[in-house]
Amino acid sequence: RFDWTEPVGAAVFRRAGALWIVFDKAKGFEMDRFINEAKGVILSADQVSAQKGTFLRFSTPAGINPSIRRDGNSWIFDFKKQPMEAQTPIETITQRTVASGSRLFMPLIQAGEALPFHDASIGDNLVVIPVIPVSKGILKRQNYPQVRILPTIQGIVIQPKIDDLRVRSTSK
Repeated sequence: RFDWTEPVGAAVFRRAGALWIVFDKAKGFEMDRFINEAKGVILSADQVSAQKGTFLRFSTPAGINPSIRRDGNSWIFDFKKQPMEAQTPIETITQRTVASGSRLFMPLIQAGEALPFHDASIGDNLVVIPVIPVSKGILKRQNYPQVRILPTIQGIVIQPKIDDLRVRSTSK
């Protein structure tokens, strides 16, 4: 359970064997508490330094994944043996006729700020977009010439293939 005093977006995904939970606001958590309360379901937990937001990395036994729910402003993750899959897919729309050139558009209400992140364990960069609606994520990995969109159970994770990729949340 992650308690917040205001609405906070979350992203949840797996990468290189680790389960990542990312929030769009910064906060410190006592990570040992999660290991102690999880009764063997969480093997390790650490908070990774980032410029913005809160990045948490967990190790779990194979096949153990969270289901997600909310209680007010709190995010609650229930871990059990289950597939890692969003309940509601986020659609990716290719738009080729916009004034600024081609873009990928993902219509979504209550998307948070795009959070750049350097994954030191792999040595590459990601852009994570936490969202407030529960279990809205990307079902399958999507490859495009300039970007890769990774599967998530919650939120959006983008792996740029170019240095000058622009990722942003807009209200339009």
